[in-house]
Amino acid sequence: MNSPSDLSALQLDMNKLLGSCVMHLDQAQKDTERVRARLANLPWDVVNERGQGSLEAARTHLHGCEMELAQAKKQIELQKNGG
Repeated sequence: MNSPSDLSALQLDMNKLLGSCVMHLDQAQKDTERVRARLANLPWDVVNERGQGSLEAARTHLHGCEMELAQAKKQIELQKNGG
């Protein structure tokens, strides 16, 4: 692994950018957890015209988003580590 003194300014900027991205993704994950918790506290669902539960669909989409955020974080960590 390169020491900070071995890295160019561009590499250092890229590492800062990737670190910042991870921080934003962490915050987004916390936000999705908060939304999921709020949805879980609702004692009812909203049924659409096709008779499907809209809030259950939202929970499903939210779970997919959480999985995508986790995958994005893994990719960023790989890039940060030079992989």
